[in-house]
Amino acid sequence: METSQECLKIIERHSQVVSLVEQTRSDSRLQQGGSGRTFQDVGTADIEWLNTAETARRLGITTRTLYRFIDDGQLPAYRIGRVIRLKETEVSDFIDSCRIEPGSLADGTDSADASAPSDADA
Repeated sequence: METSQECLKIIERHSQVVSLVEQTRSDSRLQQGGSGRTFQDVGTADIEWLNTAETARRLGITTRTLYRFIDDGQLPAYRIGRVIRLKETEVSDFIDSCRIEPGSLADGTDSADASAPSDADA
């Protein structure tokens, strides 16, 4: 008889501990901004993936140039199985990093145009 009463006490105590843990988790989520999301809740479903053709189209470049950017380490990419994917946020960051600062084109040409032969050289 005592054994079953002890088991009931243990089960009751366990339930109290579980309730306390759940309450603590809830309170900590509220203190962290209220999203209620834990690390395990965040997955690849939240990531917007782009294929290479779509990324090249968005950047206005050929896929060959895109592969060169990836190979040079200028643009992060991920091989998932046999395909290469890029995160939309990282493509946006890459675009922002390519922004030309005002006044940096004082002579009216950029470095790519300056290295190309002009008509006067011919």
